Amino acid sequence: MEAMREAWTDDRLDDLVRHVDQGFEVVNHRFDRVEADLRELRVEMNTRLGSMDTRIDKRFEEVDGRLDAMQRTMLTMMASMMVGFVAVLASVFATQL
Repeated sequence: MEAMREAWTDDRLDDLVRHVDQGFEVVNHRFDRVEADLRELRVEMNTRLGSMDTRIDKRFEEVDGRLDAMQRTMLTMMASMMVGFVAVLASVFATQL
């Protein structure tokens, strides 16, 4: 095992500084790659979310159309049933008189 030095020379300190600077350059390069990847991901997500919004809006329009049609059908059936009940009541009253 190497014995520890008691004193640091200027050359050793300069080497340490260069080594630390090189390490930070590597880390900075990695962060640049991560930031670029995040930018690409953000663009892709915005594109996909935009298309999802379009598809969801289309589906809501379809559902609204179906609900409107169902409401018209229910109103028609209710009106027909009311006419039928009135006809039955009228015939019952007519036979009783």
